[in-house]
Amino acid sequence: MKAWKSKASNMDLDASREKNEAKSQKIERLAELARDKARDLSDKNSDSWVVVGRLKAELEDLKRRGIR
Repeated sequence: MKAWKSKASNMDLDASREKNEAKSQKIERLAELARDKARDLSDKNSDSWVVVGRLKAELEDLKRRGIR
């Protein structure tokens, strides 16, 4: 899990350094996939109430942003 988070952070740094916009966006998408993988692994190793709490918080955040 830590490896996936680290990989995502490194990709974010690479994306910020990239001058080509298309390459930067591709790197950012890959970083998001790495973060999703880390979150999935974390969910599998967590108690269900922790996962439910995180999902509720994400839902509230999306509602505040107006995304449904």
